[in-house]
Amino acid sequence: MDCAGVTNTGTTPPGDQLEACACAAGYTWIAKPTLLCVANCASDPNSSGTVDGNGRCVCTPPHFEFNDTEAKCKINCGTVPNADPNIPGTVN
Repeated sequence: MDCAGVTNTGTTPPGDQLEACACAAGYTWIAKPTLLCVANCASDPNSSGTVDGNGRCVCTPPHFEFNDTEAKCKINCGTVPNADPNIPGTVN
């Protein structure tokens, strides 16, 4: 299996594991209905609990957006009136 085209994969598995790709940290392999590495949205308190077609969580609007590196929804302080977007742990 060529994992290069699968979203959120880490590396291609060894030749004897041709039925799955190795997912990046925070993502889990799902083979059906499509080959995809998905975030654990059910455990993300800032997510609706659903996964979009790219394996990303659907985040709580309007101030949360998905962070691909951390595989979770994070607050975007740039969208919060009078907030300082430079505080640690924010998206922007």
